[in-house]
Amino acid sequence: MNTCKYTSVIFISALAFLISAFAHAAEILNSGSLLHTYVSYVANNDEAARRLKVNPGFRDPTVSWGYGISSLAPPAGWMKPGFDDSGWLRRPADFLGGYGENQDSPDMVVTRGRFTVADPNNIGAVKLQLSYRGGVVVYLNGEEIGRTNMPAGDPAPGMLATEYPRNAYVTLDDDRLLPGVGTKPPPADIADRIALRFRNYEVVLPATKIQTGVNILALVLLPAKVPTALPTTGGRIWNQIGLTKLALTTNKAEGITSNIESPAGVRVWNADPLQIIGREANYGDPNEPLMPIRLVAPRNGRASGQVVVSSPTPLPALTATISDAALQGGETIGKEAFLVRFADISKQYIPLLEQPIAGAKMQPIWVTVQVPAETKPGVYRGKLAIAGLNDAVRVPVEITVLDWTAPKPQDWKMTVNLLQSPESVAGYYKVPLWSDEHFKLLEKSLALMGGAGNNLLGVNTLGKTVFGDDPLVVFRKEGDVYRPDFTYLDKYLQLYDKYAGAPRFLAVQVWDYSMYRNGRTRDGGKDEWQSETLNAIELRDGKLLPLLLPMHGKPGSEELWKLVMDGINTRVQHLGWARTKILLGTGGDNWPGPDTVKMFQRVAPYAQWRVITHGSGCPKWGTTEQERTQPNGMVVGFLEMARRTGNLRQWTWEVPVSSNARDHVSSNPYDFREMPFLHTGRCNYNGFSWKGLDYWSYTAASGTQRNALNSYLSFGNVVGGTPRAILAPGPDGAVATVQYEMLREGCQDTAALIYLHYAINDPVKAKLLGVRAVDINKMLEDILDTVETGDRIRGAGDYHEMVKTLYELAVEVGKK
Repeated sequence: MNTCKYTSVIFISALAFLISAFAHAAEILNSGSLLHTYVSYVANNDEAARRLKVNPGFRDPTVSWGYGISSLAPPAGWMKPGFDDSGWLRRPADFLGGYGENQDSPDMVVTRGRFTVADPNNIGAVKLQLSYRGGVVVYLNGEEIGRTNMPAGDPAPGMLATEYPRNAYVTLDDDRLLPGVGTKPPPADIADRIALRFRNYEVVLPATKIQTGVNILALVLLPAKVPTALPTTGGRIWNQIGLTKLALTTNKAEGITSNIESPAGVRVWNADPLQIIGREANYGDPNEPLMPIRLVAPRNGRASGQVVVSSPTPLPALTATISDAALQGGETIGKEAFLVRFADISKQYIPLLEQPIAGAKMQPIWVTVQVPAETKPGVYRGKLAIAGLNDAVRVPVEITVLDWTAPKPQDWKMTVNLLQSPESVAGYYKVPLWSDEHFKLLEKSLALMGGAGNNLLGVNTLGKTVFGDDPLVVFRKEGDVYRPDFTYLDKYLQLYDKYAGAPRFLAVQVWDYSMYRNGRTRDGGKDEWQSETLNAIELRDGKLLPLLLPMHGKPGSEELWKLVMDGINTRVQHLGWARTKILLGTGGDNWPGPDTVKMFQRVAPYAQWRVITHGSGCPKWGTTEQERTQPNGMVVGFLEMARRTGNLRQWTWEVPVSSNARDHVSSNPYDFREMPFLHTGRCNYNGFSWKGLDYWSYTAASGTQRNALNSYLSFGNVVGGTPRAILAPGPDGAVATVQYEMLREGCQDTAALIYLHYAINDPVKAKLLGVRAVDINKMLEDILDTVETGDRIRGAGDYHEMVKTLYELAVEVGKK
């Protein structure tokens, strides 16, 4: 008998059976399934830098933290069924898909998906098909069931998958890197070479490894090693790691609960507060239990989380109430310390409202806690009761209170500059500017402004500037001369003081970008030019009317502006704002003219200038006034840099250098969570600036749509993509958004980061800490690396661990 012949027949028959069976396969997981994913990066890795051919980072020798990327391996046992991945971000399975031309290049990606089996003896064959870049290891319920393009051994960050052939990188003549192809199909002459990027793998899940109940399919992705001696011209080396297709299928789906879409009926499911519901997460995994809403905050700190109610049809009217949260032993956080709000996910900046959204099919419910300052550390547990459904749902809420008392927002030692727009509030709600109704609406904006720690307040004295057309100082005519009227300014400053206290800086807008061209190019024009008049507002017979005043330095202007500045300075003193420094604003790459600078030196010698620039508008910098005196004579007391890259100027709180951060802020909540942390800790700034608080678009009297920021006057390209409205318009004034809450928490944590930075760099404190100061500095770098590498990747669980470490270090340092 020919055994080989019969074996071949059996093999071919089996293969034919599998092909036939999977031709009608049902999906269990696919590329759109939301899986829990964790990402690792490697510090100072030459291979990683070579893969992307980019500068590995900025390091400023004047500060103690660097700009590397640290190795953050996933926790031990991450592939096992009992591992808690609820803190990992849920995201679509096709991680870093496409042709690999995105810039993000992690050194290890692990991901976990679930499916439930009622009876393993009553299911058909289950097959996994993958398309990927790099190499893959596959686990089922904690045991490896296959790997491809991978070396032996346990996968770890820094391990590299098998090299690709040279043809996958170079053009036909072998002298240039392949050009980028974007998202379109590649040109025909290089299509076969582009196709080499995609590797494929199939494995049938061993039937003996599939268990009753929830099963865990886990993957590791590692990047491929790049061949040496590649050309240095042409395109760019494509990303060597990614998952472009995942399909887990079966030929017999009975008794299997998949994870490819929301199941029928009303469901309540967990979601990360850093995720945008409806866009990044649109259903809850039916294979996951309802977990607690987990909040982590220091004493006197704030934290938020969310849970989602969804249905294929519009939800009924919901209500949600929170209980007291208790610590084992009897202490409680009273329910009055919590806010329960409903998110409107139809908006880009997601409002948090007191009432649910009518007709919504997907309703996130947000829980925010403001931990009282005297709260005892520990884990407090309460319940969120959701009513209005057929069956009431009680969601557990866990609040971990850390042993550190966060400073009040007014005491955060960082720059927070939010731009508040009185004009936009009046225009949106269609109330007269500076009316009683207007001030009542403004109260909501100013309260939230203070809650976010704003400490640079800008007030307009001119009309039609980059900030809008809403001067708080107006002018009345007395005989043949004009005199300033401070009625509206008084009300505004008193309201601000009520909710935010004394600002660190009060920027009086006395100059705008259109008033002077210095002939220096770079927004300075080719020829020197100066305006003859200033836009202002006259108050006449109770009406606000346009007014042209003489340009600074013209006859009569000095006397008038001395009255303006004296009046403002008097009010600052009367409010008890002893620490407030008055600034003149706002200079840019095109700086104020010498006549303007000289006049204000005479009328307000105590005031310095606020400048926002790419650098040329403030070429000189230092700790003394002499060092900060610019070629036009102005002394700069507050500098905003319009780039995110590292700041080489001296880091000092008394005279801050703030980051405009306009290049890397979208509407993604993570951007707001990380922004203060990275720009202060990573890039050596004192904080961030120029973020629109409530610049809502509105319909003007002419019927046209208007947004007051950068509308009447363009401030070069400084405004860029900066957010115009972090708050949302509510029924009777501004309301917080998801982005606002994440920014507020980011600022809160940054206050602790700055505390630690000062401590380990103080000679006396550092001596007390000894070698521990070096250890703490390294841990701070690791924390910053975690945040830096986490954009759209890391979940709240990662952030919670980072926050715990941060405050534990602060407590340790505080005891020395």
